[in-house]
Amino acid sequence: FNFPLASAVLDGVKSGTASRITSTLRTIISAYPRGVIDAPFLTNHDQTRLATVMGNDPGKLRNAAAILLTLPGAPFLYYGEEVGLQNGPGSADESKRTPMPWTSSGGFTTGPTLWRPYAPGLAANNVASQTSDPRSLLSYYRNWIAARKGSQGLLKGDIALLETGSQLLAFIRESPEERVLVVHNVSDSSANAVSIAVSANGFETIFADSGVSAPSGTSGAWKVTLPARSSGTWRIR
Repeated sequence: FNFPLASAVLDGVKSGTASRITSTLRTIISAYPRGVIDAPFLTNHDQTRLATVMGNDPGKLRNAAAILLTLPGAPFLYYGEEVGLQNGPGSADESKRTPMPWTSSGGFTTGPTLWRPYAPGLAANNVASQTSDPRSLLSYYRNWIAARKGSQGLLKGDIALLETGSQLLAFIRESPEERVLVVHNVSDSSANAVSIAVSANGFETIFADSGVSAPSGTSGAWKVTLPARSSGTWRIR
Protein backbone atom coordinates (compact mmCIF):
# COMPACT_ATOMS: atom_id res chain seq x y z
CA PHE A 1 0.00 0.00 0.00
CA ASN A 2 1.28 3.44 -0.97
CA PHE A 3 0.57 5.28 2.30
CA PRO A 4 2.29 8.57 1.38
CA LEU A 5 0.22 8.85 -1.80
CA ALA A 6 -3.03 7.94 -0.01
CA SER A 7 -2.37 10.64 2.57
CA ALA A 8 -1.57 13.17 -0.17
CA VAL A 9 -4.74 12.37 -2.13
CA LEU A 10 -6.97 12.70 0.93
CA ASP A 11 -5.26 15.92 1.98
CA GLY A 12 -5.46 17.36 -1.54
CA VAL A 13 -9.11 16.50 -2.03
CA LYS A 14 -10.09 17.74 1.43
CA SER A 15 -8.15 21.01 1.14
CA GLY A 16 -8.99 21.67 -2.51
CA THR A 17 -5.42 21.94 -3.72
CA ALA A 18 -3.47 19.42 -5.78
CA SER A 19 0.03 20.58 -4.83
CA ARG A 20 0.79 17.81 -2.34
CA ILE A 21 -0.58 15.12 -4.66
CA THR A 22 1.61 16.41 -7.48
CA SER A 23 4.74 16.58 -5.35
CA THR A 24 4.17 13.09 -3.96
CA LEU A 25 3.67 11.67 -7.44
CA ARG A 26 6.84 13.44 -8.56
CA THR A 27 8.78 11.74 -5.74
CA ILE A 28 7.31 8.36 -6.68
CA ILE A 29 8.20 8.79 -10.33
CA SER A 30 11.82 9.59 -9.45
CA ALA A 31 12.17 6.82 -6.84
CA TYR A 32 10.39 3.81 -8.33
CA PRO A 33 12.28 1.56 -10.76
CA ARG A 34 10.64 1.45 -14.17
CA GLY A 35 8.08 -1.33 -14.51
CA VAL A 36 7.15 -1.77 -10.84
CA ILE A 37 3.47 -2.02 -9.97
CA ASP A 38 2.29 0.43 -7.33
CA ALA A 39 -0.61 -0.26 -4.92
CA PRO A 40 -2.58 3.00 -4.57
CA PHE A 41 -5.54 3.15 -2.18
CA LEU A 42 -7.56 5.73 -0.23
CA THR A 43 -8.19 4.18 3.19
CA ASN A 44 -7.92 0.72 4.72
CA HIS A 45 -9.29 -1.25 7.67
CA ASP A 46 -7.07 0.54 10.21
CA GLN A 47 -8.02 4.08 9.18
CA THR A 48 -10.98 6.39 9.49
CA ARG A 49 -13.24 5.75 6.54
CA LEU A 50 -13.12 8.00 3.49
CA ALA A 51 -16.73 9.19 3.79
CA THR A 52 -16.13 10.24 7.39
CA VAL A 53 -12.85 11.99 6.55
CA MET A 54 -14.58 13.92 3.74
CA GLY A 55 -17.62 14.83 5.82
CA ASN A 56 -19.85 12.86 3.41
CA ASP A 57 -19.29 15.55 0.77
CA PRO A 58 -20.40 14.04 -2.60
CA GLY A 59 -17.99 16.11 -4.69
CA LYS A 60 -15.00 15.17 -2.57
CA LEU A 61 -15.92 11.49 -2.56
CA ARG A 62 -16.15 11.55 -6.35
CA ASN A 63 -12.86 13.43 -6.61
CA ALA A 64 -11.06 10.82 -4.56
CA ALA A 65 -12.57 7.95 -6.54
CA ALA A 66 -11.64 9.48 -9.90
CA ILE A 67 -8.08 10.18 -8.83
CA LEU A 68 -7.56 6.68 -7.44
CA LEU A 69 -8.90 4.99 -10.56
CA THR A 70 -6.71 6.98 -12.94
CA LEU A 71 -3.42 6.42 -11.08
CA PRO A 72 -0.83 3.89 -12.25
CA GLY A 73 -0.62 0.53 -10.54
CA ALA A 74 -3.27 -1.81 -9.12
CA PRO A 75 -5.77 0.32 -7.16
CA PHE A 76 -7.36 -1.12 -4.02
CA LEU A 77 -10.84 -0.25 -2.72
CA TYR A 78 -11.75 -0.81 0.91
CA TYR A 79 -15.19 -2.39 1.00
CA GLY A 80 -17.98 0.15 1.34
CA GLU A 81 -16.02 3.11 -0.07
CA GLU A 82 -17.98 2.69 -3.29
CA VAL A 83 -21.30 3.42 -1.52
CA GLY A 84 -20.04 6.06 0.94
CA LEU A 85 -19.88 3.82 4.00
CA GLN A 86 -19.06 5.89 7.10
CA ASN A 87 -17.37 4.96 10.34
CA GLY A 88 -19.53 3.43 13.02
CA PRO A 89 -19.81 5.14 16.41
CA GLY A 90 -16.59 5.48 18.36
CA SER A 91 -12.95 5.38 17.33
CA ALA A 92 -12.17 1.70 17.89
CA ASP A 93 -11.04 -0.42 14.95
CA GLU A 94 -14.39 -2.21 14.95
CA SER A 95 -16.07 1.07 13.99
CA LYS A 96 -14.00 1.10 10.81
CA ARG A 97 -15.14 -2.42 9.92
CA THR A 98 -18.93 -2.34 10.24
CA PRO A 99 -21.03 -4.77 8.13
CA MET A 100 -21.25 -4.17 4.39
CA PRO A 101 -24.59 -2.45 3.62
CA TRP A 102 -26.16 -4.45 0.79
CA THR A 103 -29.71 -3.15 1.20
CA SER A 104 -31.55 -0.38 3.03
CA SER A 105 -32.23 -2.85 5.83
CA GLY A 106 -28.65 -4.11 5.85
CA GLY A 107 -28.70 -7.40 4.01
CA PHE A 108 -25.46 -8.56 5.63
CA THR A 109 -27.05 -11.51 7.42
CA THR A 110 -30.42 -13.07 8.14
CA GLY A 111 -29.21 -14.04 11.60
CA PRO A 112 -30.79 -12.54 14.71
CA THR A 113 -27.78 -10.44 15.67
CA LEU A 114 -24.84 -8.65 14.09
CA TRP A 115 -21.31 -8.60 15.40
CA ARG A 116 -21.50 -4.80 15.09
CA PRO A 117 -24.39 -2.49 14.20
CA TYR A 118 -24.51 -0.92 10.75
CA ALA A 119 -22.85 2.44 10.27
CA PRO A 120 -24.98 5.61 10.07
CA GLY A 121 -26.58 6.43 6.72
CA LEU A 122 -27.75 2.89 5.95
CA ALA A 123 -30.94 4.00 4.16
CA ALA A 124 -29.00 5.67 1.33
CA ASN A 125 -25.49 4.27 1.57
CA ASN A 126 -26.16 0.74 0.38
CA VAL A 127 -25.68 -1.26 -2.80
CA ALA A 128 -29.34 -1.90 -3.65
CA SER A 129 -30.34 1.76 -3.38
CA GLN A 130 -27.43 2.97 -5.50
CA THR A 131 -27.27 0.25 -8.16
CA SER A 132 -30.08 1.62 -10.34
CA ASP A 133 -29.26 5.29 -9.77
CA PRO A 134 -26.94 6.62 -12.49
CA ARG A 135 -26.06 9.59 -10.26
CA SER A 136 -25.01 7.51 -7.26
CA LEU A 137 -21.50 7.12 -5.92
CA LEU A 138 -21.59 3.41 -6.75
CA SER A 139 -22.45 4.18 -10.38
CA TYR A 140 -19.63 6.71 -10.42
CA TYR A 141 -17.13 4.09 -9.28
CA ARG A 142 -18.45 1.67 -11.87
CA ASN A 143 -18.09 4.27 -14.63
CA TRP A 144 -14.46 4.93 -13.74
CA ILE A 145 -13.66 1.23 -13.41
CA ALA A 146 -15.15 0.65 -16.86
CA ALA A 147 -13.14 3.56 -18.27
CA ARG A 148 -9.95 2.15 -16.75
CA LYS A 149 -10.60 -1.37 -18.04
CA GLY A 150 -11.27 0.02 -21.52
CA SER A 151 -8.02 1.98 -21.75
CA GLN A 152 -4.56 0.46 -22.03
CA GLY A 153 -3.11 3.83 -21.08
CA LEU A 154 -5.04 3.96 -17.80
CA LEU A 155 -4.48 0.27 -17.08
CA LYS A 156 -0.77 -0.01 -17.77
CA GLY A 157 0.64 3.35 -18.79
CA ASP A 158 3.48 5.31 -17.23
CA ILE A 159 2.66 8.69 -15.71
CA ALA A 160 4.02 12.11 -16.68
CA LEU A 161 2.87 15.13 -14.67
CA LEU A 162 1.70 18.37 -16.25
CA GLU A 163 2.02 21.85 -14.74
CA THR A 164 -1.43 23.42 -14.42
CA GLY A 165 -1.42 25.21 -11.06
CA SER A 166 -2.67 23.97 -7.71
CA GLN A 167 -6.36 23.78 -8.63
CA LEU A 168 -5.87 20.94 -11.11
CA LEU A 169 -4.13 17.59 -10.97
CA ALA A 170 -3.16 16.79 -14.55
CA PHE A 171 -1.02 14.09 -16.08
CA ILE A 172 -0.52 11.87 -19.09
CA ARG A 173 -0.75 8.09 -18.85
CA GLU A 174 1.16 6.50 -21.71
CA SER A 175 1.44 2.87 -22.81
CA PRO A 176 2.69 1.46 -26.12
CA GLU A 177 -0.94 1.36 -27.28
CA GLU A 178 -2.15 4.84 -26.36
CA ARG A 179 -1.62 8.16 -24.62
CA VAL A 180 -4.29 9.45 -22.25
CA LEU A 181 -4.74 12.93 -20.81
CA VAL A 182 -6.17 12.99 -17.28
CA VAL A 183 -7.34 16.17 -15.54
CA HIS A 184 -8.96 16.49 -12.09
CA ASN A 185 -10.31 19.70 -10.60
CA VAL A 186 -9.94 19.20 -6.84
CA SER A 187 -11.31 22.60 -5.86
CA ASP A 188 -14.79 23.94 -5.13
CA SER A 189 -14.43 26.48 -7.95
CA SER A 190 -14.68 26.05 -11.71
CA ALA A 191 -11.39 25.91 -13.62
CA ASN A 192 -11.88 27.95 -16.77
CA ALA A 193 -9.69 27.80 -19.88
CA VAL A 194 -6.65 26.44 -18.07
CA SER A 195 -3.65 25.89 -20.36
CA ILE A 196 -2.45 22.34 -20.96
CA ALA A 197 0.84 21.96 -22.84
CA VAL A 198 0.24 18.69 -24.69
CA SER A 199 1.32 17.80 -28.20
CA ALA A 200 -1.77 16.36 -29.88
CA ASN A 201 -3.88 16.50 -33.03
CA GLY A 202 -7.08 16.07 -31.05
CA PHE A 203 -8.82 14.20 -28.25
CA GLU A 204 -11.36 11.41 -27.86
CA THR A 205 -13.31 11.30 -24.61
CA ILE A 206 -12.87 8.17 -22.52
CA PHE A 207 -14.95 9.41 -19.59
CA ALA A 208 -15.71 12.89 -18.31
CA ASP A 209 -18.04 14.40 -15.76
CA SER A 210 -21.03 16.48 -16.79
CA GLY A 211 -19.95 19.96 -17.89
CA VAL A 212 -16.42 18.89 -18.81
CA SER A 213 -15.65 19.33 -22.50
CA ALA A 214 -12.72 18.07 -24.53
CA PRO A 215 -9.66 20.35 -24.68
CA SER A 216 -9.83 23.05 -27.34
CA GLY A 217 -7.05 24.92 -29.14
CA THR A 218 -4.00 23.77 -31.04
CA SER A 219 -1.16 21.34 -30.41
CA GLY A 220 0.92 22.42 -27.42
CA ALA A 221 -1.59 25.11 -26.43
CA TRP A 222 -4.81 23.41 -25.39
CA LYS A 223 -7.36 24.83 -22.96
CA VAL A 224 -9.58 22.87 -20.58
CA THR A 225 -12.58 23.93 -18.51
CA LEU A 226 -13.81 21.78 -15.64
CA PRO A 227 -16.60 22.48 -13.15
CA ALA A 228 -15.82 22.22 -9.46
CA ARG A 229 -14.84 18.73 -8.25
CA SER A 230 -14.95 17.25 -11.76
CA SER A 231 -12.65 15.07 -13.85
CA GLY A 232 -12.02 14.16 -17.47
CA THR A 233 -9.96 11.64 -19.41
CA TRP A 234 -9.22 11.77 -23.11
CA ARG A 235 -7.39 9.56 -25.57
CA ILE A 236 -4.75 11.71 -27.27
CA ARG A 237 -4.76 11.66 -31.06
